[in-house]
Amino acid sequence: NSGNSYAVLGPNGIGKSTLLKLLTGFMAPTDGRVYYLDGTKDIDAISWYNHIAFAAPYMDLFEDLSLKETLDIHFKLKPIRPSTTIAQIISDLGFEGKENQQLKFFSSGMKQKLKLAMALFSNLPIIFLDEPSTNLDQKARDWYLDIVKAVADEKLLIIATNDKNDISFCKNMINLS
Repeated sequence: NSGNSYAVLGPNGIGKSTLLKLLTGFMAPTDGRVYYLDGTKDIDAISWYNHIAFAAPYMDLFEDLSLKETLDIHFKLKPIRPSTTIAQIISDLGFEGKENQQLKFFSSGMKQKLKLAMALFSNLPIIFLDEPSTNLDQKARDWYLDIVKAVADEKLLIIATNDKNDISFCKNMINLS
């Protein structure tokens, strides 16, 4: 339900990222099936992406695209939060003046921050985040916490991490160990 936040915890190698990949459809199960429901209504796996946003450090970006092109394409595929513009997102990221810069010139921390922004500024009911603070400096970690806390009451958040600071606001803890 919206307004719930779940932290998926456990040591490295226990399957936190694999669980998120299975739940988001980025990986097919080798056995069994993942069911997607909206209340009691079945959602087919092909349409599931219309309900979720996902960010992870291992997700690839099209590095030959500029920041603005990336955001334009993303928000044509995923709805942007009401009363939000791409210019506001760029400003919130602190990336003013980099709108036309290709992503291949961004640092790993800038790329991670961009992935988080694309997920957190999408107007979708469910957000999955895997190791959200990977590659982020302290200023970017503070930015992440401000943004994620701002949407936590209106979204279903599922966050896999070992960093307790990433999930300080989560209402539910799932420890895979």
